[in-house]
Amino acid sequence: MGEDRRHESCPEDEHAILIRMLADAERLCSTTDPLLCGQAAQLRGRIAAMVEITLPPAALLAEARS
Repeated sequence: MGEDRRHESCPEDEHAILIRMLADAERLCSTTDPLLCGQAAQLRGRIAAMVEITLPPAALLAEARS
């Protein structure tokens, strides 16, 4: 059997992916379908929380200095 080799990303990559996902979730929130809109709002909130916890260390330092 082969090894399961997953792409290991660095925190900066993860943060950039989540930023793009957040933008997509925000676009989904503008739908006219009330069920989809509600789910998109929940998704947007979860992604926004993940964006906060994946801030790259350089960004955290910049925030602390300002």
